[in-house]
Amino acid sequence: MILRSINGARNPSYDPLYEPEYFTIKITHGGIMKHKPTRYHVGGHVDFIDDVNMTELKLSVFKSMVELCGYTNDSVTFWHEFGRLGDKMRHVSTDMEATVVAKNILKIE
Repeated sequence: MILRSINGARNPSYDPLYEPEYFTIKITHGGIMKHKPTRYHVGGHVDFIDDVNMTELKLSVFKSMVELCGYTNDSVTFWHEFGRLGDKMRHVSTDMEATVVAKNILKIE
């Protein structure tokens, strides 16, 4: 996995024939998660993690992404934005929930 800032290098191009399981994930971090009236993120930074393998997506991979973003403690909470309009958020705290994230990515691609 490779960390790329929003102003960094250009988006990678994944070959669907040879790299169908790889994708880029957008990470919003460093801000505050609000919960009312709906869940939404305020402030912080946006980075991208390239070369994520969706077949290996587990909670440990999310923790590796956090380390790439410069966080060293274990008090980070993961949320997955989903839904047709990206208007819903799901808490990701187990390998099972990380698998659900991967399944949603497979449907999008």
